Amino acid sequence: MRHGYFGRNLSRSSDEKKQLLRILVNELVMHGSIQTTIAKAKAVQPTVDKLITRAKKGEEQKRKLLMDLPYPEAVKKLLADAQTRFGARSSGYTRIIKTNTRRGDATQQVLLSFVDAPVEIIAPKTQKDKKAEPAKQAKPAAKKEEPKAKKPRSVKKDK
Repeated sequence: MRHGYFGRNLSRSSDEKKQLLRILVNELVMHGSIQTTIAKAKAVQPTVDKLITRAKKGEEQKRKLLMDLPYPEAVKKLLADAQTRFGARSSGYTRIIKTNTRRGDATQQVLLSFVDAPVEIIAPKTQKDKKAEPAKQAKPAAKKEEPKAKKPRSVKKDK
């Protein structure tokens, strides 16, 4: 039974998971959007929403923000953007947009970004895009050599 467990495991210990979430929150605040797996995005989304709600209360929450997010540059940016960017919203500051699957292990990739940020998804080329590209000059086919016939093995005779 799962008594006493809350949140996503992410195949990490509790300390590793906390550090991973802190790094993801930092990158999201600093860059505005990140591309990650769907499990990590769903795990970090509530944390980001709570930090933004706390940052909207003002400078008196700076110490608590630094305890949860120990990156001073990210906290400054979060405090600066909280009133101007998210002042009209009461919740739902982030969105998850599915993009593509990762080639190595076929994991669903998503774009985690703030709601007011423009969406820029780099999609893989489709068949229509490939047809639109100019055709490359095909090299003449090289002559195939016929495989040589195998020679029979010589059999040693025992005396």
